[in-house]
Amino acid sequence: EAVRHLYRFERETNDANLVRLLVRLVQTPEMARQVTSEEIVRLNEKLLRLDPDGPDARDCRRRIARQYLVLTEFLRSNQRAMEIGKAIGFERVAESDRGAAALNLLLAIEREESNKPNAETLTLLGWALMLETPEDVTAPERYEEVVRKFEEARKADPDFTEASDRLANLYMTRMKDGEKALAVIGDVIQARPNDVRARIFRYLVLRQLGREEEARIDLQHAREVVPAEQPHRHVQEHRRDDRVEPRRERRHAVERG
Repeated sequence: EAVRHLYRFERETNDANLVRLLVRLVQTPEMARQVTSEEIVRLNEKLLRLDPDGPDARDCRRRIARQYLVLTEFLRSNQRAMEIGKAIGFERVAESDRGAAALNLLLAIEREESNKPNAETLTLLGWALMLETPEDVTAPERYEEVVRKFEEARKADPDFTEASDRLANLYMTRMKDGEKALAVIGDVIQARPNDVRARIFRYLVLRQLGREEEARIDLQHAREVVPAEQPHRHVQEHRRDDRVEPRRERRHAVERG
């Protein structure tokens, strides 16, 4: 209810501090699931117009670039994505390729941060460069710049795990190099043994490589770390699978009997 009131006032006024508050609110996990990328872009663009030299101006541009990349990836994911995007409120972004716009934004930010590289900027830049490369390209030389950006991000801030996630995903899905993907994830797990996301990521990669026994070790570790009442989605799914399979066996035994 409070957020609805804030939105009403935001629409009626040009108060930069009010828009800034809404920008922060839509980044919270609770709100992020309810707000479209289009709305995030609108709020950040408005804040930039109202306070172009504000302390968070660069963050606004980064957030806009991120949402452009989210939408670009979504709209390229399948043939009906453009129609779906328009149906759920992505009209303005769906009408043009925002990937190029994101790339230009990020290159400008990177130049501004040349004395102090920012891990998020470098990660988003690597993502933007990857999206510029056709999905059917697997040649390593075509991804040298993408890999370099992700590696620079990991060096700039080892705790910014998105860089490692995207690099490992690049190796696995684009370059078809599972061993390099495992090496990247292994670095994360070595630094943070209880990182559930990394454990599950490695579990999925190992399964794709057919290394089931090793995969089960990571899944078991994730199960032990995550509280049973709030499991990670993948852990929850596999727990459910474990319950379903014995029930199936018992049912078939009864039917056979």
